[in-house]
Amino acid sequence: MPKSLQLRRYPTSTLSAITGLSGELIIDTTNNIITVHDGVTAGGWKTLANTTSITTAGDFTVSGNLFVTGTSTIVSVLPQATTAAAPVYIKGGMYFDTTLNKMRIGGATAWETVTSS
Repeated sequence: MPKSLQLRRYPTSTLSAITGLSGELIIDTTNNIITVHDGVTAGGWKTLANTTSITTAGDFTVSGNLFVTGTSTIVSVLPQATTAAAPVYIKGGMYFDTTLNKMRIGGATAWETVTSS
């Protein structure tokens, strides 16, 4: 007789309060994904489905390697600031200066304005 493995499963609203055992897999029935638990984090860590799309208006951090297969569209919006409130200088950094209406790049020692020739 074949054996079956059935994992615990909950909607996101319930799962968000559950702290699974370390290494436990729990199904999120709202998003149809598997969550991986560490025994500490309520709700566990979401795994991505094959068709998952990630959209963020804030920070997005990847620890380790990020592998992308197929087609991806990455749109990056430069941070914006006035000349007076320019971000801390970073060599190679970029931002859009709303006072000058120009992009600025961190040059060898200071912010440099990008101009067309």
